[in-house]
Amino acid sequence: NIGIEFNNIDDLEKCFFKLKDDAEINLYKVIYEKENAKQLISEFLLQIYEKANLQSSYSESAVIDEILLFSTMMKYIIKSKVFEHEKEVRFILYVRKDSSQYDIKFTTKKGIVVPYMNLKLEKKYIKKITMAPLLEQETAQKTLEFFLKQNGYKVRYDDTTDDGVLIKSSEVPIRY
Repeated sequence: NIGIEFNNIDDLEKCFFKLKDDAEINLYKVIYEKENAKQLISEFLLQIYEKANLQSSYSESAVIDEILLFSTMMKYIIKSKVFEHEKEVRFILYVRKDSSQYDIKFTTKKGIVVPYMNLKLEKKYIKKITMAPLLEQETAQKTLEFFLKQNGYKVRYDDTTDDGVLIKSSEVPIRY
């Protein structure tokens, strides 16, 4: 994962791009506890139920859209407890499907077509890269270091200074 550092949501929006009216960015703390995830899901379902009962104009398709959006968000913010030491916060960018303001591209991941956007981030905001556990850890680390240096980044391996990008290996064991 890539650790970025900024002071507030406005800085985050500025460091990537200027958001138009048809997009918004939200921050979410990652949930590592099953009970917290269950509570969040229960609260969401209760809100949907109340909206549908109180608003006669609230259509079935609106309910479906909200459930799909919520379930998509949840898959990005719920992680196994073994990753709790990462203390992640994730940001999710929501762009209206019919927006032509942004250059939306597509890739495939595990056979699913996934939309994405290339965003440029100023170097000063990138503070840390945590590498996944790998069998070839040393090779991967040296290649990452070479890549970063070739692209104008300073590299560091400890917290004695905050100058440059800190490269760390995940504490999670290899699960092959």
